[in-house]
Amino acid sequence: MWVIRLLIIICGLVYIYNQCEKEDNVVLKLIGYFLLGSFLFRFNGIPIPVGMIVFFILAEPTVNKEAKTRAAYLGVVILLIGIISPMISNYIFERPVKVDASSSNLYMLNFKEDWGAIKEKIESQSIKKIRNFRVSYEKDGEIREFHYEIIGYSGNEMILYKVKMLLDKQIYLINAKKMSLQDQYERLVSVDKFFEVLEEINPKEIDNSEGNLDYYILLSSGQYTTSSEYVTHFQYIDGNMTPVDTTELPISGFYISNYRMTKISETPTSISHIGTDTIYYWFKQW
Repeated sequence: MWVIRLLIIICGLVYIYNQCEKEDNVVLKLIGYFLLGSFLFRFNGIPIPVGMIVFFILAEPTVNKEAKTRAAYLGVVILLIGIISPMISNYIFERPVKVDASSSNLYMLNFKEDWGAIKEKIESQSIKKIRNFRVSYEKDGEIREFHYEIIGYSGNEMILYKVKMLLDKQIYLINAKKMSLQDQYERLVSVDKFFEVLEEINPKEIDNSEGNLDYYILLSSGQYTTSSEYVTHFQYIDGNMTPVDTTELPISGFYISNYRMTKISETPTSISHIGTDTIYYWFKQW
């Protein structure tokens, strides 16, 4: 974009110079008026064209007035391009992307296939990390909510992708946003590894007795952690899920939890739940 702006500046100033009357140091003066027109001051984030204000109040020329005024206006044009072009670029970048989901039923959903389709649509080229993964679903597998976040790089910029399944349309809606660098990135698991493990989890393993069951949840922060909770633990090693004995606790790594949301109370305005029958599925980065 800067190359285009430079060409506009050069061509514009050459054209204006060719319309000038003879005057000492006219080239430097045209450049000066151009710079004056392009001068900007920001007050509380609001751009104020201070250069043009000064031009009209103090620096309006008498010799080659038309040419110098054009040079100042050229500066304003370049200034506006500099302000507007990032806004247009961000608008295009942040437009939601839609990707078809393989199913709206968890038991039929192909996580790896869907992730492959999403990966083709997003721009970051580096290893991508996942965080804040959450799926809630009914006993028959019908999904109630499905969303997660991906963090990756595009060039030297860190990009946050928010992925949400629109259940009525059976599509993923992906919103991208540039973000500042975060130390958390290094502590997160890669998306490819995460979905590799998720494909090996059988959500039907969890207790599906009726009771006061409302729904189930699959959850992961995506962060490396340690746990010694006395719940059911499995560990993904060499393509297999193996049980973890309580004597092996504490255990460290990344994990995906699966649990029931059991109703414990209900009022006319609210329902309270508690997570029960929790299973942790542990795995390493590689």
